[in-house]
Amino acid sequence: MKLKQALLHNTGWKMIAMLFTFLNNIVIVRILGVVISGDFFYALIIFAFVSTLLRLGLEKGIIYITSKFPKKTKAVIAFLFPLIIFQTLITFILLKFFIKETFSFNIFWAVNYIMCNVIFYYIAAFYQVRKRFISLNISNLLLIISQTIFIWFFYFKGFTVFKFSGVANNIIDSLMIVLSGSILLQVLGLIIYFNFSEKIDFKNIHLNSQTNKDLINFSLLNFTGGVLFFLVLRTDLYFVEKYCNNIIFSNYIQVVKLGQILLILPGQISGVIFPYSVNTTADFEEKINFIGRFLTSLYLSIYLFFLFFGKYLLVLMFGKEFMFIYPGMATTIPGVYFLAMNLIIGAYFEGKNLQKNILVVNVVTLIIIMLGDCLFVPHFGYISAGIIFSFANFIGLFVTFYYLKKITVTPIKNIFILNKKDLKHLKIIFKSNI
Repeated sequence: MKLKQALLHNTGWKMIAMLFTFLNNIVIVRILGVVISGDFFYALIIFAFVSTLLRLGLEKGIIYITSKFPKKTKAVIAFLFPLIIFQTLITFILLKFFIKETFSFNIFWAVNYIMCNVIFYYIAAFYQVRKRFISLNISNLLLIISQTIFIWFFYFKGFTVFKFSGVANNIIDSLMIVLSGSILLQVLGLIIYFNFSEKIDFKNIHLNSQTNKDLINFSLLNFTGGVLFFLVLRTDLYFVEKYCNNIIFSNYIQVVKLGQILLILPGQISGVIFPYSVNTTADFEEKINFIGRFLTSLYLSIYLFFLFFGKYLLVLMFGKEFMFIYPGMATTIPGVYFLAMNLIIGAYFEGKNLQKNILVVNVVTLIIIMLGDCLFVPHFGYISAGIIFSFANFIGLFVTFYYLKKITVTPIKNIFILNKKDLKHLKIIFKSNI
């Protein structure tokens, strides 16, 4: 599949999934209320952090190693089997003895939720290497649709089905079963489809120490970058939770969740760019610039629409208790844009084996966020957290451009302004893929 086709399929399917994700988020908030929904989503953020730690950055290592050396695919799979068993045990221990007080979920479904997220990233890496973006995105869409059906069922009927059967103790437990069970079905479906489509002969799989070493060496840098990126997205929650009341904190969690939704599209685009940039052609830099110009126009349009209509729409969708989302989003959307641009250029760096550039960018951004939040959030509240987030990511993008100038001769200004040629190109792309 060509790059433009992969991008179109990824963005098209993902836009639909984004809509369902947004709607699900609203319904969950309506079901749980302002305070309990904050605790629920905060627990999911903790689970996501555990998932990030457990993955060890291996999903990027899988893409890089198996793109460079396709014959090593079986050796990589053999390496993952015992690792997943070990990760499952570690997850159970963490939830059982260390962070159990942070959630009220059945431990089986909590472990399943974390591990299915870990395994999904591993499986998705193999799909990305094989350029199987259509099947991967269809599975994501089916996942979110199945979650939507059950979540809306709870909204209108309650959670009595799971409660009376003894599976769940409360509504939070029931929602976790829906989220966890849906991901489990998705992972099983992807494994079965990949096995049959690739016809992998498991009898001939054998461990390869050199392959494992190469995989780990590449992955560790990405693991560090992934943890730093997660902290860039979530560190301000710690300060808002510590210095603001529960209502403000629950509002700010929705600010973070909405920002995360706005990052889904560039995240998917970067997932396409990475495997393609491992072996690039001469015109690949211009393709990166074109994507940057497209995202700049898209985020500017979103921001202007939000400034004019967001205040009324957010209260209408979430309720009057969520009136503080609007100021938070107004201050963080610019930071989301800067972060989105970093994701795109960072994927290009990864394909060039320049992960150290990404580490520097994330370290600089995180230091500014932590220092700024520590100094200003206790005195000026959650608004200052949003402003600092945007400022820090602006500085991070500046550092990214510094590194980009070292490996490209294209003027940086070419990555921002959409031109007439780009509009014609977009029209041709959509016509050729309809």
